[in-house]
Amino acid sequence: SSNGDPAGTMAGPPAAEFSIKQIIEALVEPIVITTILVINALVGGYQALDASKGISALKQMQAQKAVVRINDVGNDVSDGSLSNNAAAVEEVEVDASSLIPGDVVLLSVGQKVPADIRLVSVSTSMFTV
Repeated sequence: SSNGDPAGTMAGPPAAEFSIKQIIEALVEPIVITTILVINALVGGYQALDASKGISALKQMQAQKAVVRINDVGNDVSDGSLSNNAAAVEEVEVDASSLIPGDVVLLSVGQKVPADIRLVSVSTSMFTV
């Protein structure tokens, strides 16, 4: 042969024939991976929805208002009840979200605790601490 092929035969492109078994074997791995990804996405979506419901339930349990004791330095002395250096103690209802460290929060029986607070004193009809 003049083209350098010692056997005299030309090697053509590989045959494009695949058996059903080879096609199934080639598709098993991508199908399994896709199935795992879909299941993972569904589980993740369910967990996100469940977490969202939990956060909503916690927000409903949270106190919306708080009674705070504030010291009002006696600027208004027109009625003569306060001296210039005296401070009036006033109890004001505020949004619980506006509480800051150092606020004195008053609690009563059955009331929800509006924030992460430190108990300074406890006074009940049974005992005082």
